Amino acid sequence: LVRIPPVSADGVDATRARVAEILEAGAQGIVIPHVRSLEEARTVVSFFTDIGADVWSPQNPDGTILAMLMLEDPEAIAATTEIAAIPGYSALACGIGSLTGALDGDREAAEAMNQEVLAQATQAGLADMITANADDIAKRIDDGFLGLLMSGPDSDATIQLGRSHAGR
Repeated sequence: LVRIPPVSADGVDATRARVAEILEAGAQGIVIPHVRSLEEARTVVSFFTDIGADVWSPQNPDGTILAMLMLEDPEAIAATTEIAAIPGYSALACGIGSLTGALDGDREAAEAMNQEVLAQATQAGLADMITANADDIAKRIDDGFLGLLMSGPDSDATIQLGRSHAGR
């Protein structure tokens, strides 16, 4: 998955061109961070549909491209239900680190919003990805996150903890 700059960084036209270029280069998926509103989410999904990308989604389970939208701002989180209902993309995730920052460091509030994104993504049949570490990987699996992102020198050990917890 290739994470690109948010639409707000370079604008709609540049982001649309970036998505097409990255997929043409052979990427298997694109992550669009900081989706700020329902309207922007619709626009982002159109980047994929307009170029005919074969996006894996609840409506297209045989698709080959992953399209992931990240909600990282309280205003976007408020529209989670409507954003989750947009057809044509693969995963809806909360960028909990950025969201915590937007909430002046209130990790508890960010986690509650993260759980709301998970609930809406699950209800819509979308995957949801979140960061995990050795301390919280079991909880993330039990919560129902379908994608877990680890980084750093302990990643392999954390993956093994997760596999064991999941019975795999």
